[in-house]
Amino acid sequence: MKKLVKKVIPVILSIIMLTVFGTSVMASDVSTRNTLINGATCSITDKNNDTASILVDARAISSINQIDFSIEVQKKGFWGYSEVETINRTYNDNIGSYKGTVDIDSSKSYRLRVTYTVHSSSSSETVTKTSKTT
Repeated sequence: MKKLVKKVIPVILSIIMLTVFGTSVMASDVSTRNTLINGATCSITDKNNDTASILVDARAISSINQIDFSIEVQKKGFWGYSEVETINRTYNDNIGSYKGTVDIDSSKSYRLRVTYTVHSSSSSETVTKTSKTT
């Protein structure tokens, strides 16, 4: 029995470590595959008088001729986040930046979930980012 336990425990620990660290490696591999998008950020701040400021920007390599933003404003509820508003913007350049305001309930928490899609004449790439919660 002791021999069996000594053989099973390392196998179980190996599976647990592979699951935890393997997932981490796969997640980082996804972020390193972005070849067209150089950077993308989003934030929601300044919850004053039931209005919040949002800032979204992206930079891509010079061969990109269009950047699309799909900005979801999400409110935190008991069961998670729900979409409150969607803002779509298109920029015919390799750089895009959007600054605006949204109406909110300042007693609630909000975040942005932004899908960035860049296009060149021969390819495209999509990345989704989520802001910190206000």
